Order: sequence, then C-alpha cells, then structure tokens
Amino acid sequence: MQSKSKFTLIELLVVIAIITILAAMLLPALNKAREKAYASNCISAKKQLGQIFLLYGNDFNDQMPIHKLGADPWGWYLRELYTYQYLKSAGPALADKLLVCQTAAQLALAVQSIPLINSYTYGTVGYNGYLVNGNDFTKSLKLTTLSKPSSCAMLGENYAGSNFMIDGVICFPHNNSFSVAFYDAHVSMISQKEAPASAADRTLTFWVGK
Repeated sequence: MQSKSKFTLIELLVVIAIITILAAMLLPALNKAREKAYASNCISAKKQLGQIFLLYGNDFNDQMPIHKLGADPWGWYLRELYTYQYLKSAGPALADKLLVCQTAAQLALAVQSIPLINSYTYGTVGYNGYLVNGNDFTKSLKLTTLSKPSSCAMLGENYAGSNFMIDGVICFPHNNSFSVAFYDAHVSMISQKEAPASAADRTLTFWVGK
C-alpha cells in the first residue's frame, strides 16, 4: 500500500504566503473596479436627476425648484420634486439609491446626527439653486436667464447633509473627483484640482451660468 503524501508545515506556510501575496495584489484592483462601478452609477444617477430637474422646469415655464420659502425649514418633506412626485422621497434613511452616492455616503456618516429639517433634501446630492440665483434661497431660477447652461453646475456630491451645492460642502469621493450634472443635463467627472471650490470662485460661470 502506498502511503499518502502529506503537507509539511513548511509547505503549508509557503502556500499561505503565496495566497497572501496574491490577495494583496488583487485587492487594489478589486477596490479600483468597485470604485469605478460606483463612479459609473453616480454619473448615471446624476444624468437621470438632471433630466428630472429640467422636466420640472419644462412643466413650470422654465422655472426651477427653489431651496426654501422665506422662513420655512429646509426639510426634505417640503421639496417640490417630492411634493409633485418627480422624485420618490429619500427621507431620513436616504433610501432612494438615485439620491445616494455610495462613496459620498461613507463620508457623510455625520448626517445622521444633523436635525431632520437641516438635511435629507436630496440625499447626498447638492443642488446649485443658491449662487446661481444671486445668493437668494427664495428665488426660482428661470432657465432662460442662463447664458451658459452647459458650463453651470446644477447637481453634485456633498457631505454632512448639506442642503445645497456650494464651496465648502461639495466633496470628492471618486478618487478626488466628483460627478456634476450641468444645467444642460450633461454630466462630467471633475477633479478636485479643477473644481472651483473656494469662496473666491463664487462668481465663476461654473456657479452662476454667465
């Protein structure tokens, strides 16, 4: 009878070492592929959201949704796109995948501690309806007033439950880049180096569309 061969301890350690090395080589590639998938999902979501916002504008004589009415709170439950059912409400749980960037959400864990009326308007998506309106939260943007809509940001990732898209709250979850839907509904991935993300940039076309 032939004796069965057995792994020696050294051979077992060698196999474990090889597996460890292969895993270390594969994990970065897998993480990169996962992040690429997240980025693709965000681009697709921004495209859909941009079209939804512009559909609202088309239905209301080129008037876009406003941020708030006077002293009214910022709560998600008052947003026009929910009221008129252009969007399914994400609510406190940020349940609507269209409104949540998976990587930005990881940066926005603090959102859970922010009062409801101060967050959850569009999930982890920031809406540029403030700077583009001359810093007036109560105005509805008239699309025809934008001379350069293809260069003016409408939607982008934010963190910490911010209600609007502005310097200081936008984040760059996709390898130091973020996806931006513009007022002509096209979407681009913009790097942190390219983004006008300081207060000194607030008059640029990226923010005001002119």
